[in-house]
Amino acid sequence: MSESAASNAMPPRRSAEQLAEDVAAVGRHQVVGGILEAVSGLMAVLDEGRQVLAVNPILLDFLDQRPAAEVLGMRLGEALSCRMADQGSDGCGTGPGCPNCGAALAHLAAKTEDHSAEELCALTRTRGDGQREDLLLRARVSPIDVDGRRFFLVLLLDLSNEERALSMQRSFLHDLNNHVGGLVGAIDLLSLPGSQVTPELLQELATRVMQEIDLQRVVVEHRGEHPHPALMPLAINPLLVDLRHQAVAMIGTGGRRCLLQCPQDRIMVRSDQVMLMRVLINMITNAIEASPPKGEITIGVDLSDPATVQICVHNQGWIPEDVQARIFQCHFSTKGQRGRGLGTWTMRMLCERFLDARVDFQSDPQSGTRFCVHVPRIEE
Repeated sequence: MSESAASNAMPPRRSAEQLAEDVAAVGRHQVVGGILEAVSGLMAVLDEGRQVLAVNPILLDFLDQRPAAEVLGMRLGEALSCRMADQGSDGCGTGPGCPNCGAALAHLAAKTEDHSAEELCALTRTRGDGQREDLLLRARVSPIDVDGRRFFLVLLLDLSNEERALSMQRSFLHDLNNHVGGLVGAIDLLSLPGSQVTPELLQELATRVMQEIDLQRVVVEHRGEHPHPALMPLAINPLLVDLRHQAVAMIGTGGRRCLLQCPQDRIMVRSDQVMLMRVLINMITNAIEASPPKGEITIGVDLSDPATVQICVHNQGWIPEDVQARIFQCHFSTKGQRGRGLGTWTMRMLCERFLDARVDFQSDPQSGTRFCVHVPRIEE
């Protein structure tokens, strides 16, 4: 089932009278009621427009113990407090990120092909306490007949706890690969005429690999949590020069170019150098992957906000709108593989949780894509 089909298949909501009839029909059905009581997972019954007709007690607990009457009639994403549900013209199923929704794709496949379908669903919800929570759900949707009406049983298996521990490990391996790739690229450049690779650069790249390993060792000792960062004054220009060296080494002989635009004045920020470089190298990695073979990558600084320094990486590629809506979502990847999609999530997680910073982006077909990390600025 194609993603574009999922975005175009949302029927109008049922009227209050039609919804009440469907809810009553499901409520009278003993087999469906028995399944909802017996299954030890998150389960709901949906109509063809993904409106909720019944939920089991376990799902109600998961929904912060909201009353069942409050949930009935909502679309599934609305009941789950999915952040995408607020971004469309008609709620769940109509937002820019909805074409990539695994639960929607499984429901559409079950509806179209009239048999059970299963997909992974990366979802970010707002909990009852207002906190953001990244979830990975396995959504299995099965068509059922209730008094001649076709509805859908949805079973959601929460894989989030399993994935959360693995995500930190995968994030480390992802970022370690970036650093090692830069070191290998620099070694390859040594043999080229006029190479600017120096022993000092190789030492710096090797040191970053060791720092990444040391950081992961401390994370393991803290049982999967990052330690408190060492926030200290950092000069921007040396950081940008080091970043360009890393970018050139990662690009290697591929034909892409990396340009650097440094501010003339001495600018200082407050951050943790190892963690900040981890964010910036992820930005560089994404820019290289998104750039055309002869494309340009530009590293620069935006000082328009007096309270922060925006360190920006621009490339000529463009991110489609449905991907933009989920770009920082844990477990979501454009590469279609479980365990991918960690680069941008790592950037957001490190910035918001440890660096008192934030990361954002702009992308369109005419201007390309620019990621910026906003770091607190300090005066010397």
